[in-house]
Amino acid sequence: MSDLEKMMELDFEQNQASSVEKIDQQGLTSIAALARTIRDREEQIKNLEQVLKDEKKALLKLTDEEMPSMLA
Repeated sequence: MSDLEKMMELDFEQNQASSVEKIDQQGLTSIAALARTIRDREEQIKNLEQVLKDEKKALLKLTDEEMPSMLA
């Protein structure tokens, strides 16, 4: 690695460290709120996927069982 690359990497690491140190209580509160929103959305998606799975199962029963038995 060249000296320039080493200097750039060191500068980047120092900037990242100072950015983390600059996070105050308000920043942590905002990050926590965002994390909760992400968690809630993931749970909502999980629930919607289960509803979709159940609806597909019900549709399959109608098309593959009930309709054929009525036509028989």
